[in-house]
Amino acid sequence: MDLNSRTQHNNFDVNLFRMWKIYGIKRFPYRGKRRFTPLLYQSTDGGMTISNDVFGLTITQFERMYKACLERRKTNEQWILNLRYPDKSSNEYLKYLQNCTYSNKDHLLWPGKDPKEKYLYQNLVETVGTEIDIRSRQRLCIIDDMIYNSSYTCQTRITSGSLGEGLDLPGSDIDIMYIMHHVDVINNIKNIKHIIDRTTLIIETDMEHPGFARLRLIAGGEGDTGSILFEHFKSTSTVPIGPKIASDCNLLWRLSFSVAEKQLVHSFNFSQLLCYGLLKLTLKCWINTDEDVKDLLCSYFMKTVLFWVSEEVDIETFQLPKLFVCFSLCLDKLISWIHKCYCPNFFIPEHNMFIGKIDQNNNKILLNALYNIKSGGIDGLIKKIFSPDYGNHRLLKTKNEASFIKLDYLFYRIRGELRSPKNISSCYKILACIESLLIKESSAFAIDVCNFYNAQISQYIAQLLPPPDTINKEYLIHKRYHRYLQDGIKTDAVSGWLLYASFYYVTGHYNVTLSLADYVLSRCTTDIVYVAYLNYPDGMNKYRRNIHSTMTLYEKMKNATIDMVEYLQHSSLIPKELQLMSKDVNEFRIPPVVMSHCLRFLCYHHLGDTSNRGQALRDLNLAVKYKYFIPDRSLSYSLNILGICYETSGDKDTAYQCYDKASQLNVFSFFKFNNSIPPPGWIAIIAVVEGLACLSYP
Repeated sequence: MDLNSRTQHNNFDVNLFRMWKIYGIKRFPYRGKRRFTPLLYQSTDGGMTISNDVFGLTITQFERMYKACLERRKTNEQWILNLRYPDKSSNEYLKYLQNCTYSNKDHLLWPGKDPKEKYLYQNLVETVGTEIDIRSRQRLCIIDDMIYNSSYTCQTRITSGSLGEGLDLPGSDIDIMYIMHHVDVINNIKNIKHIIDRTTLIIETDMEHPGFARLRLIAGGEGDTGSILFEHFKSTSTVPIGPKIASDCNLLWRLSFSVAEKQLVHSFNFSQLLCYGLLKLTLKCWINTDEDVKDLLCSYFMKTVLFWVSEEVDIETFQLPKLFVCFSLCLDKLISWIHKCYCPNFFIPEHNMFIGKIDQNNNKILLNALYNIKSGGIDGLIKKIFSPDYGNHRLLKTKNEASFIKLDYLFYRIRGELRSPKNISSCYKILACIESLLIKESSAFAIDVCNFYNAQISQYIAQLLPPPDTINKEYLIHKRYHRYLQDGIKTDAVSGWLLYASFYYVTGHYNVTLSLADYVLSRCTTDIVYVAYLNYPDGMNKYRRNIHSTMTLYEKMKNATIDMVEYLQHSSLIPKELQLMSKDVNEFRIPPVVMSHCLRFLCYHHLGDTSNRGQALRDLNLAVKYKYFIPDRSLSYSLNILGICYETSGDKDTAYQCYDKASQLNVFSFFKFNNSIPPPGWIAIIAVVEGLACLSYP
């Protein structure tokens, strides 16, 4: 027995094990027979040499297994992605997209070979947006809701509809729902075991009409009940919309699943989102242009079709090269429903959503229209939706802006929905929510949005502080004012500065106030975007000239936008001459030109400068007369301010004329509007019923 040989063999195994450990190579099953013992020795150049190359076989096996793993991963890519990111509106998924080098150039990475399909895809991406565009819109609405809801315990706001789902198409609107936590909805009166001290409704489902229910008020709560008052439910005949074929349709409320639908759309992959956008564009630009079938179908039917097809086919079917195939599957499903005059609700299949709209009397003509789409194929879609020869292309082209401009404009559209808090405590809750979001969010745009709301809340806090002339701890109070007013100038080019000017006015620093008012007037020029007047495409053209893609959102707002100045009720910054105006409203918004001229007039009045006071009054009169930067909804306030300035100057007759004009404009009835249920289509008021099902106004 050769002991040296055994020792040498053991040393080799030790060295081999060390190599596996150091270089991360694992053992693989060796199916052959070793004729010779592998040898490891040092070469003359200091490297390692292996004879009887077992490692070559190991590496070959590894490569084969690795390639097989990659192939399985590629085949199940969407399944793995859905498993990893079930909610694709999350910050984590947006971060994943940002780390993908191709994510903002989706249209350059068409994986298919058909040039027509590529052309359709490119135009869809230009209209619907890249995946990052869509996810950013979804994230924007989520952040907006989170900040809004952070200080309200009596209700929860949910942004839904196309924009909430991430699609900003021509005609897309903002649908907002409120869950009212002070209203209980129960399905059995026997479940009540205690004295009722809250607004309580009983829901009674209708077996003949699945998807609809009756609401019966059995108790009205004490105190503030928000939008629902006891009088609204004395009978169940107040603004519900039921199935048209039902004799008591005005007593039936439609069950809404907007929250669940939003979650489903947020889970869609990019191919599903593009298919959704293509279905909506086909409805708008092709089907609804035919007067014979116009309004028979709605976008909700298209979304329902996509839900059903997504459930019935494998997720791997929804890939970019198969986009037109997926669209065709949805079209075939819709045709089959129209044949049967039956469109099953995705959540309640027994609910036929075609009832009252599509029946045997009109389904044939609608089928002909859909068969035309089917027979036209991809060429027909391109021609009808994206061809320059059709007006639809020009309509879509107005929205064909750089993605960051469209995202900015979407933010400007929804940012005014944040209601002003009633106390500082609520403001601090919102600031805490914003600080939490700033830590979690990875998107630069999302962070900029949070910073905007931080600035807006700072404006509110500055108005809720004790009056600036408070004797005790005056220095500390002024320091807090400056802190929040400095943060508040970051919302746009002028509104924060006007609040600062108001602070200097109420503290008697009239010359500083004049300087700030003059600065604000210098920024109110025709080449700047007035957020109260968001319009297409003229506003976008102005905006584009003043900004560029490397700017932060704050820099863009500071350079390219102005907005009205908002005063809270009993604000410490309202000039005493205007305080009567804020007595009966929670807040009022004043056009910047009007407020600047008003402050100039008041400052010159206190300084005893009658000449400049008269000029400031004439400037204010001209601004109101020609509605310079004054939206129609603010004309009444502007006339009242003009009247106050005339009365201050001693011209009471002209002042009363201004008040009279303002009162005539106010017939629109600000107070009536606030004391009644909002009109259908403007807002949805919902009560949560058993999980995700909701009752809503149409």
